[in-house]
Amino acid sequence: MLTSGAAMQASLCAERMRSLFELLDCCTASGTLPPSRQVLSRTAQQLLALLAEHQRWLQLADNARYYRDHPDTAARVARFTA
Repeated sequence: MLTSGAAMQASLCAERMRSLFELLDCCTASGTLPPSRQVLSRTAQQLLALLAEHQRWLQLADNARYYRDHPDTAARVARFTA
């Protein structure tokens, strides 16, 4: 359950990044006014934040998958965190 939820969140982040890239592509198409530096900077910051979030969700999915596939390790870790 955690694995699939985290993978779904990672996928949503990827879709958001794609949407921003498509928007940026439309904004920079020939024949239109280029976006301001401020808009480009904020877009880049948002893309970087989405990329970091995407990577965190993927790592969570990988970790959840590992502990699901290795219940003995999960039990040992649970004893240390209890």
